[in-house]
Amino acid sequence: MTAESQLELQSTGVPGARCNDCGHLSHPRPRHCAQCLGDAFTDETVPGDGVVYSVTVVRSGRNDRPLPYGLAHVDLAVGLRVMAGFDAVSGDVLEPGTPVVVGQVGLTEAGLPLLQIAAPGPRPLAGASGAPA
Repeated sequence: MTAESQLELQSTGVPGARCNDCGHLSHPRPRHCAQCLGDAFTDETVPGDGVVYSVTVVRSGRNDRPLPYGLAHVDLAVGLRVMAGFDAVSGDVLEPGTPVVVGQVGLTEAGLPLLQIAAPGPRPLAGASGAPA
């Protein structure tokens, strides 16, 4: 990912929806609020700053994207936990506790927001070429 695309991604933020009845923030926009079952929401874009909660690397699967690719659950500073992709082709990985920035890069076939980790980015695995052991 180029520096320009990272800056653009960081500025997109993460789309959310705030319940008009109780104020609970959700991502993606639900049909009903998980807290009060309300059905009226206000769209809200929240900052993508957060910390990695968990990580997995997918090494086999569909041929519509380069393998391997990474998926991470990220706890955003605003209190949401979201799933976002990251590039795992280079051999770099993310570890739980790593600070990151998440942004929207498009929509899935189902129309849901597609999120990607932009920065500060993964660090090399210990023992990998050029990485601290």
